[in-house]
Amino acid sequence: MHLKLVSVGKIKDAAMRAAVDEYFKRLRRHYEVSWVEIKKESGNRTPEELTTREGERVLKAVGDAYLILLDEKGKLVDSRSFSERLRRLVDGGTREIAFVIGGPYGHAGDVRARADWVWSLSPLTFTHQHVPMLLAEQIYRADSILRGEPYHND
Repeated sequence: MHLKLVSVGKIKDAAMRAAVDEYFKRLRRHYEVSWVEIKKESGNRTPEELTTREGERVLKAVGDAYLILLDEKGKLVDSRSFSERLRRLVDGGTREIAFVIGGPYGHAGDVRARADWVWSLSPLTFTHQHVPMLLAEQIYRADSILRGEPYHND
């Protein structure tokens, strides 16, 4: 199983990048893990034009993977429910899951249409620098739950 994080924009905060790297290091015991950072568009364009251009590159990076789109309007689930979804994907033979984090204006319509699941980490707003770390931690937590490890205490 390959887990791929696709994010629009570069994470410049060294502490956040180190935290993502640490969770990915732990996940690599059981999965192939990668992170693709898509160049954030800028310039004198409408938000729709910016997200469309970003979206083309996002879809290319995602390929045929099962696409989980992170979006504030997505479905809220707790950690156990997310781990169960991950288990069903793994048990069902899914070979690659791409988790997509959009840029400042969200996701292009074609990326949204391509999504297999739209997930909200929280109704709160987070900086773009924090979301990859929060996502990596939740993936690691879900895997720990599935393995019966003591990381997640109920």
